[in-house]
Amino acid sequence: MTGAREADRVRRCRELFALAVAHGVSMDEARRLHAQHRWAAADQRLAARRCGTRADEIPARPIPADAPWMMRD
Repeated sequence: MTGAREADRVRRCRELFALAVAHGVSMDEARRLHAQHRWAAADQRLAARRCGTRADEIPARPIPADAPWMMRD
């Protein structure tokens, strides 16, 4: 199990190093770029799962006169 974790760590370091060399930046900057790419990919995956309706796009309905006090406030 420890060998697999070590292999994953080395693989990530190798990916970061390749990114740093490709972009001509430091390792810290490569880590930041890598994180940005991961966040962007996650945002795209989440956007694909959304049904297309956001809460602020739902039209507001009038509150009925006999509604409980919680709805009227």
